[in-house]
Amino acid sequence: MSNSLLSDELLKIDNQLRLLADEKESFLRQALNSLFIKVFFICQNLQKLLINNFKTWVYVVFV
Repeated sequence: MSNSLLSDELLKIDNQLRLLADEKESFLRQALNSLFIKVFFICQNLQKLLINNFKTWVYVVFV
């Protein structure tokens, strides 16, 4: 009987650890997704800025 109770408790602990790991993985996925979106928009804005500066530079040099 004691072994059965111990086994049940170990299963409960195992399930709790699995749930915690799933929650942590979900949180990390959301954080990485958010970070990816922010980096994407930063790169997009940087690209626009570089293109606009290049157009200005070409205008100043050649006009």
